[in-house]
Amino acid sequence: MKYTKFLEFEVLDMGDKNWCYDDGTKHYNFGDIETCDGVIDIGACYGGFTLAASSRTKANIVAVEPVWDTVLTHNLKKNKVQRCTVIPSAISDRKETIGVNWNGCDRIVETVTMGEVLAMFPTAKKLFVKCDCEGGEWNLLPEHFKNVSRVEIEFHLLKNGSAIAKAVNPDLVKFLESEYRVFPHKEIIRDTNGIARPFSLWKKSEYPDKKNAPGLGPLQI
Repeated sequence: MKYTKFLEFEVLDMGDKNWCYDDGTKHYNFGDIETCDGVIDIGACYGGFTLAASSRTKANIVAVEPVWDTVLTHNLKKNKVQRCTVIPSAISDRKETIGVNWNGCDRIVETVTMGEVLAMFPTAKKLFVKCDCEGGEWNLLPEHFKNVSRVEIEFHLLKNGSAIAKAVNPDLVKFLESEYRVFPHKEIIRDTNGIARPFSLWKKSEYPDKKNAPGLGPLQI
């Protein structure tokens, strides 16, 4: 097997798809992950964000990845990351079997609900969620963020819809804007899935210092 460097890690060389490693970190702010933070990575791909998080937290990490889970698992083992559980599923609001295609790979997978993922952190004092799952984020519900302190998430306006994603979830948007300080990423992404924009969210009750921080705005693509 051929390997390449990503940050301080040695990872599988995926050739012209190596950009996926950087994509897992360049849109997302992970610098404030603390050593006690439980981390959930939804849409982990090859593990770019998961690996970056593993160097900051000593708590557990759960990585949800329906397509490239074997590469992700290999990279975690190669770098001796032992506190991470890989779930080879797509995130949804219901249990079902679906077809998923991303970046040239097709898979038939079982879905997992966010409730099931959250149940894996029964004692976590603080949760950090990163979510980049090509439209599946619209299946998340306000209740899923009740105990989440920090969120890094990409929201999509779907071009052709999705088998597992609602086109929009106004209740989720309303809740996030009411409970979090929302910082839209400057870049708006246009790809085969439609239009997307990453957002950084800090829970208002836990991060009062973000009240007047530059870049505060609505959750709007």
